[in-house]
Parts: sequence; structure tokens; C-alpha cells
Amino acid sequence: KESFLQAKWETQAQRVRTYKAICGQCLQLIHPGIPNPGSGPDFECGIVRVNDVLFAGNIEIHIDREDFFRHQHEKDPAYSNLLLHVFLKRGNFKKAIPGVAFEICLEDNGVRASEITEQPSILKKLYCHNKISWLSEKTIYEIKLKMFDQRLKDRHVIIQSILHRTQRDWQQAYILMSARVFGGSFNNEVFSRLIQILPGRELVKKRGRKNDILSFLMANSGIPEPQDAEMRSSQEDWNIFDDLIKHEKRSNGDLIWKSGKIRPSSKPSEMITMFTDLLMFIAMGFHEFPRLEPGQETFNFVLTHLEKSISEAGGHGRLLQSGRRKLESIANNLIINSIIPIVYSYGLEMNNYKYVKWAEDEIRLVSPEENFITRIFKSAGLKCKNAEDSQAFIQLYKKWCLQGKCLFCSLFKVV
Repeated sequence: KESFLQAKWETQAQRVRTYKAICGQCLQLIHPGIPNPGSGPDFECGIVRVNDVLFAGNIEIHIDREDFFRHQHEKDPAYSNLLLHVFLKRGNFKKAIPGVAFEICLEDNGVRASEITEQPSILKKLYCHNKISWLSEKTIYEIKLKMFDQRLKDRHVIIQSILHRTQRDWQQAYILMSARVFGGSFNNEVFSRLIQILPGRELVKKRGRKNDILSFLMANSGIPEPQDAEMRSSQEDWNIFDDLIKHEKRSNGDLIWKSGKIRPSSKPSEMITMFTDLLMFIAMGFHEFPRLEPGQETFNFVLTHLEKSISEAGGHGRLLQSGRRKLESIANNLIINSIIPIVYSYGLEMNNYKYVKWAEDEIRLVSPEENFITRIFKSAGLKCKNAEDSQAFIQLYKKWCLQGKCLFCSLFKVV
């Protein structure tokens, strides 16, 4: 299946970094791209190096070279400017493909059809799509409850791993979870690595020095030095954590910032600026939330303090310029993917039932996430009433559907 070949491209590309294109050029693959769950090319933001020159763009994967025309991509503007057309079998098809910079035949590079056995990295339709309507409400409820419980436990394991690396710095774990939320599916790893240089406990003490924190993150981001004279002057004092890093700039390796369908901006400097604004709120910590009533009170608390933190005198306020709807989306994502998991984990670790109960109550009162996974389940007849539902479907999709565990899935057993 083509979806299996797409998964093979992701994993094989990580191991084999040099490919020979059909034009004879040698391509060094820097990044295989990000799987695109929607319409258009299969991967976005792929990066290759050709003769010391970097090229970035979209990538389309096919079994046969002529599939490009079988699927009528030549008539779709979304495929008019591809970086790579990757296919398994060249065959005897020699017609030129328009709008493609480079083509790679995987068989010419040592990949055989017998190796294409891995599960897909994305599914655009559930295997049981046409059968879900047969399920009773009770069965659906039980499945969602089980999946959500697994989701919370998986998050707890991740947080425990973070605590192990950070000498049990809960504030650092909270910052790291929030950084991944802000980075989204494109730049979550970049923000994770970048934020690890920012000690959580120290941030609480330094959170009044927003410009210094911004300069500190910029200096370690791997992007070109700012040209603005005021920023250059401020950057001379970027090291505000003297006792921890001993006046040395920390190395993050080669950070690859990806552009495309990302929020809130495609420019790394703007994303760092916005995240610095967000950090002023995150630095308040998470212990205040279990004191609030779950639901609207929590949402309003997050939204109000988020607006306040990015509109203070001297702040950049880029998020406010983006509109209230985007702020509400950020607040909702923070509650679901950062605040609730950290409060839940803290409650489990400290045997504090109040924290655990607050997290379980809060998730049922938060609006559901809207993404390609929830849309897949919606098209199959399963709508999300709240964030508990959306989190359950995400867990089911990632841990069961993508893993091809249909024979062991409760849905399959019923239908």
C-alpha cells in the first residue's frame, strides 16, 4: 500500500541520508518532511542538500512513477511545485512530470518492495469507517472511557521521564509540556530542545525580565543574530542565569525550524517572541488551578492572565494582534495538553486526590480539539462532545488504528 511506502520513507530516510536522483544528482536528505493528513502532497517541509545548497519543499510518494498521472496530480495546483517526487518502481514510464525539482526511484537506491511492511504514519480514513454506526452508545462510551484513561496514564509516564531528567523540577516539566503545545506538530521538538536550557525554578524568579529571557532564547535558537540595534545591545546581557550556565551559551545542535501550516507564525523569531510572552503566564505555576472551579472559571482565568501577560508595558503583544479567537485556541490547548496532564500527574505522585479529581472534572468541561483525527472520527459518525472525547479518539487513533491492531480492538470485536 502507498501508505506503507510513506511510512517506509519516513523511517528509511532517517537511516539512509544520501539518495541518487534519476537526473544523476546526489541528494543529501536533511529532513523527510512532515506527514500531511489533508489533501495535497504527502509530506510538507522536506529539506535536501544538493552541492552545499539547501532546498525545502513538499514531497509526494507513489508506488509507480506513472501514479502521478493516474491520480491526476498534474491538474491540481497543489502539486505544481514539488521538491521531490519519490516512487518505488520506475518501470518503462518516461513521460516528464511537470513542476518537480527532483525525482527519486527507491528501487535504484536499494529499497525493495518486500521491505514495505511497516504500518502507515497517518490514516485518512478508519478501516472500520463504514461499520461504526452499528455500535451502541454504551459500547462507544466504554471505549472512550478506556482510551482516555490510557491517554492520561501515557502522559503521566512522559512527565515522569521529564522529572527524572530535571531533578524533579515540576515547574520545568510544566514549561516543557507547554512548549510542545505551542510548537505544535511542526516545531514541538525544536521548542522542547530550546526550552531545556531555561531552568523552571529560576524562571519563576526571573519572569519580570521578559526582554532578557527573550534575548537568552534568541541566542540559543540557532537563527541569525538580530539586526536591530536595541536587540543587539540587549543580547549582550542574554546570560541571566549566571549561576547555572557559567556565562556560556548552551548548544542545542542543529535546530531545524519548519515552516508551513503552523501557528502562530512561520518565522522562528516571531514564534520565540510570542512564546516569551506566553512564558510570563506559565511562570505563575500550575498550583492555582485546583483551587478553581472546573470549566468556565478555569478557562477565563487562563485567558485573562494570558492577555495580561502579553500586554504588559514593554511586551511585544504579537498574540493580541492575532485576535481573540487565536488566544482562546491557545488557552484551550494549554488546558488540555499541559495544565490538566501536569495537575493530574502531580496529584498521583503526591497522593493528592483533589488534584486528580480536578483534572478529571476539567477535561469533561473543556471544548473538544479540532484536528484531522477528530474529523476522521466525525466523518465515521463519532462526534466529540468535550475534550475527554477528543483525547480518547486521539489515543485510539495513534495507539490502535495506526498500529494495525484491528483484531484486538473493541470496535472491531463489536462490528
